[in-house]
Amino acid sequence: MVYERSPDSWVARVTIDGRQIWLGTHRTKEEAEAAVIRAGKGDLPPTITVEHWAAKWQLIYPGNRNPETNRQTQIMVAPFARAYARRRLTDITPLMAQSWAVTHPGQVRYLRLMFGKAVRAGILDRNVWEGVELPTGGADSPPAARRSPAAWEVDALVSAARRRYGDRTADMLVFTAYTGLRLMEVADVQAGDVRSDGRRLLVRGKRRAGEADPRERTVAVFPAAREAFLRHAPDVGLVWRSPAGRRWSRAAVARVMRSATEDAGIERLTFHGLRHWHATWLLNQGASDLDVALQLGHGRKDGTVDPTLVRRTYGHPDVESGLQRLEALR
Repeated sequence: MVYERSPDSWVARVTIDGRQIWLGTHRTKEEAEAAVIRAGKGDLPPTITVEHWAAKWQLIYPGNRNPETNRQTQIMVAPFARAYARRRLTDITPLMAQSWAVTHPGQVRYLRLMFGKAVRAGILDRNVWEGVELPTGGADSPPAARRSPAAWEVDALVSAARRRYGDRTADMLVFTAYTGLRLMEVADVQAGDVRSDGRRLLVRGKRRAGEADPRERTVAVFPAAREAFLRHAPDVGLVWRSPAGRRWSRAAVARVMRSATEDAGIERLTFHGLRHWHATWLLNQGASDLDVALQLGHGRKDGTVDPTLVRRTYGHPDVESGLQRLEALR
């Protein structure tokens, strides 16, 4: 069986014992037909399994992602790769993808990317993850990752973390709530990064493709965060370490958030939810969208501040606070 994939290439497939086998992408129809003939004689190409593609696709398509992003992507596709390790990519059906998406909604965006590269490589003719329906109403992450907690929930979370893990871990959460930093930015804070008597902080972010050094920006450090920082800042080195004394990892933070929210008796909250809370807190203090975007590090490639995400995703301002500010206008 041969069919045209695009104006300048042909994809060859054969069906053997009820199973469809991919034979590659070819420049001409004649080459595709020759592949089908060879397959009929038993000369089949090696099959590409989920496990193999999960391990290799980022090497083939490195894109503009930095090493930290690549590691996170690899972590997120690993559970699916283990569960369907020996299955061929072509064996993954839309129903299998939908079943996985229901129980692992946060992994869908990464699996969609991985399978999308397989489509680009000509291994697949469609991406089964494009049509899945997520249980969160269309978001690629659980609801807790996008909601902004109330102030009392943040207080309850910090108190529970202090009881279970001690002051350093609890103060790390306070520091995050009053700076709005991302997890990896918090994990990389050094003792010497504080500027202007503790009122500002130098933050090292992601590294763009072709850049030798990561991007840097300066953020405001509000009193609660400054006090938390000063209680634990060493003379040199990392400020925030896990209870095991290591640099914070996503897995370690997830464990802390899960147990602390359970102890506090509040709805499940993710570490990223503290970033949403900080944006909301700033808006309730009267900060503009541009100021909030500057604090969160939302910018365009040309270096200008981009408030789009603040308006669309991060802003959950309190209605009463907003009405009070409006009433104060003259």
